[in-house]
Amino acid sequence: MTELFGYLGRVERCHPDFRVWITTEPHPGFPMSLLQIAIKFTSQPPAGLRAGLKRTYGSMSSHMFNYSPREEYTYLLFTTSFLHTVVQERRKFGPLGWNIPYEFNYADWYASCLFMQNHCDSLSKKDTVSWITVRYMIGEVQYGGRVTDDFDKRLLNTFAAVWFALEVYTNPDYQFYEGYPLMRYRDSTDRYLEAIDLLPQNDPPDVYCLHANADIT
Repeated sequence: MTELFGYLGRVERCHPDFRVWITTEPHPGFPMSLLQIAIKFTSQPPAGLRAGLKRTYGSMSSHMFNYSPREEYTYLLFTTSFLHTVVQERRKFGPLGWNIPYEFNYADWYASCLFMQNHCDSLSKKDTVSWITVRYMIGEVQYGGRVTDDFDKRLLNTFAAVWFALEVYTNPDYQFYEGYPLMRYRDSTDRYLEAIDLLPQNDPPDVYCLHANADIT
């Protein structure tokens, strides 16, 4: 980077349309002088449950969506996507959300969905989902593998215990929070996107299992 900056400083003439595009993460060694003369752009996806679920289902492949004919798969896929958005959004609340800010990302969601696929494949028509196995894989392996704080791990396992359960799967009127229903459509991702558009644009902290005053602190 220092060599590039030095080279640009020595160039006397260049094409008027010449531009240097640089993408970077925050780094203490980035030249401050280059940062000061550059035109800066930042890219940050919209926040909130509605935006997060729209990103997930908007980019979901038909293979992922239609992978298994089992009814449980549709439920597991949406609940995993809901959990994924919740654990990401809790970061914006600082230490109220997580004691340690974890970088949960697409790979965590994708690995969890692959596990759900493999688990459904392993079941015969008479078998039922092993909820204990699903909760363990979510809370201790797929997402829990990133978590190092004991209290954060307890919270993640609580999410898994409450949301990945037979009582939730068999409840046709289940809501994660008032106005945030469990969706389980079988036709297409477009149907999900239509329903997700009806979710509140501004989420109360309660939907993330936080105190109602969490966004004030």
